[in-house]
Amino acid sequence: MSPHLLKVKAAYSSSFQLDFSEESVRNKAYELWGQRPIHILARDNMKDATWCHMIVANGPPLKGGKYSELVIIWWSKLEPDTNRVLSIVDWEKYSEDFKG
Repeated sequence: MSPHLLKVKAAYSSSFQLDFSEESVRNKAYELWGQRPIHILARDNMKDATWCHMIVANGPPLKGGKYSELVIIWWSKLEPDTNRVLSIVDWEKYSEDFKG
């Protein structure tokens, strides 16, 4: 899906002063936004990262819902490079339609 069709609805960033294990960030995302689908980008190439970023993004419906949505979590050195992240996520694979 083209990234220009996706809209960021909420965002959260924090420095590495907390536990940023996959389980911890997943729990933080559930605490912030409930049981939405989550995709965590690999940390392998982010060894120097000092920030954890999370966004809730919405897009066009995939299979008849009102819209599709996905929480995306990634790490970076500083800036939350949201446009780059939206362009590399396989939206159709990880997002789900919101039916409410």
